[in-house]
Amino acid sequence: MNTIKSNATKDRVEIKLFADYNSKEEIGRLIVNVFSVGNECYSRIDYFYVKPEHRNQRNGKSMFLKAITKLKKMGCVYLTVYPNPEPQKGEVPLSYEALYKIYNHLGFVFVNNTDEENSPNKEMRYEF
Repeated sequence: MNTIKSNATKDRVEIKLFADYNSKEEIGRLIVNVFSVGNECYSRIDYFYVKPEHRNQRNGKSMFLKAITKLKKMGCVYLTVYPNPEPQKGEVPLSYEALYKIYNHLGFVFVNNTDEENSPNKEMRYEF
């Protein structure tokens, strides 16, 4: 069974996914930076990765939900992402369209309704 370990500070939430409780094999990671403006708390995904052989098994969603729980406790009002395919060494990058579909499946929507799914780095947001 996979094990999630998390660490949160006032400006960062990091979620790591391991193959099992005793494993040192990291199979996924999610890093979210947190920003405060006045009394408002905002957050942005800076890194989100699951090893290919562990994808489509709800591993990414598990890490995402853990991060959301922590961000809500911190008082954040939304989570932003600018999807960008950054493959690990030896991997084929996902297309922008595929990344947008993954984030849409998690509940993110384009901030600008005129954004097209085939153009890079479009802002997407998940509102709490």
